[in-house]
Amino acid sequence: TDIEAMDVINQGKKLNHELIEEIQLLDIYQGKPVPAGKKSILFRITYRSLTKTLEDDVINQLHKNIADKLIKNFNATVPV
Repeated sequence: TDIEAMDVINQGKKLNHELIEEIQLLDIYQGKPVPAGKKSILFRITYRSLTKTLEDDVINQLHKNIADKLIKNFNATVPV
């Protein structure tokens, strides 16, 4: 079945992490160099804390954890 971009956004929101302020869809692309039957989906995740300054290492790890979960849940790949 086809995966809708909104499914990915909703799954990201279900992670319900306190530092995720917003997940936005920026672009969907199909065509070369993306393999046939696949699509490239670009998102922006905005992180914010009202109580502390966010540090790079914390956000980088959080971002990696979110990406890993979404990649696993949707059997996705990340371009190299």
